[in-house]
Amino acid sequence: MRGDIMMAYAKETKINKVLNEGKGKNNTTQPKIGFIGFGEVTFHVLDGLHQNQFKGFNIYSRPVTDRAKTDFHRERAEKLEANLLFSLQELVEGSDIIISSVRGDTSLEVAEQAAQFIKPGQIFADLNNAIPSVKKKSSAIINSKGAKFVDIALLELPVQTKHRALMYLSGDGALDLMEAMDQFNMNFEYIGAEPGKAAMIKALVNIFMKGLQGVYLEFVLGAQKAGVSLDLLEPLLVKPVLDLPREKDLGFWFIRGALLAGRKESEMKAALELMTDLDVEPLILKATIERLSRVARLKLNQYFDATIPVDEYQRIITKM
Repeated sequence: MRGDIMMAYAKETKINKVLNEGKGKNNTTQPKIGFIGFGEVTFHVLDGLHQNQFKGFNIYSRPVTDRAKTDFHRERAEKLEANLLFSLQELVEGSDIIISSVRGDTSLEVAEQAAQFIKPGQIFADLNNAIPSVKKKSSAIINSKGAKFVDIALLELPVQTKHRALMYLSGDGALDLMEAMDQFNMNFEYIGAEPGKAAMIKALVNIFMKGLQGVYLEFVLGAQKAGVSLDLLEPLLVKPVLDLPREKDLGFWFIRGALLAGRKESEMKAALELMTDLDVEPLILKATIERLSRVARLKLNQYFDATIPVDEYQRIITKM
């Protein structure tokens, strides 16, 4: 029994590594892979694979009346040496692995449609930017047909990194997908068998990234109203703390925000007056002040000193 457990653990650990270490080099059988959706993500992932001599993928594109768009898709498919299909049934039935890459608000609908044709033994991977509850519903639909489901969170831009974009995988089919696609040298990381787990990480990252975009928008508007050149400001925003390793950013800024919340709230209230004077509606700034105010009321600096090591920032969370 112990030996069986250790063997299973060793297999899972091996598969869990980023797939760039060559197990697939001895695997000459390319699985039949079909992509649902032919947007930028699909194109750039397949472009990277094509540059590495992989071809023959199937792509389903929903039929449209726009002839120019259809011709554009045909040209791209030819460049990738891929098969452009206009029948979802044909794509699903002709694929071992089906990867859905559509808009997040249509991902559940696509899973339902694909489930009409899917069979036991196939893998359905959802690459869409959908919330965890949607991924779980899609998983249940696919599993009810005897097929396996993979929740994929795309965490880097394929336009920059092609097929090597970092992707977190969860779901009952995640390990099978990684093993089947080993030969493609993709940047997968397994995070568990629970569908929706990868989507949860993506959603949390989105809160930060989209919030940051909102801050940039408000910041640029303020600078423009103030007549301050962005050329003077850009170098100050790239890396405020020069000697801080990138992976320590979260802990560093969390500690400062939590333990110095009262002082920062006062500073932001002064900034609020400035933005009002500049006739810029401070939407993000108001929300920042409210968050700092609520944290300040917790008086976390009574429990922790501001010199707490960055690696220990999670201790503060226990008091919040």
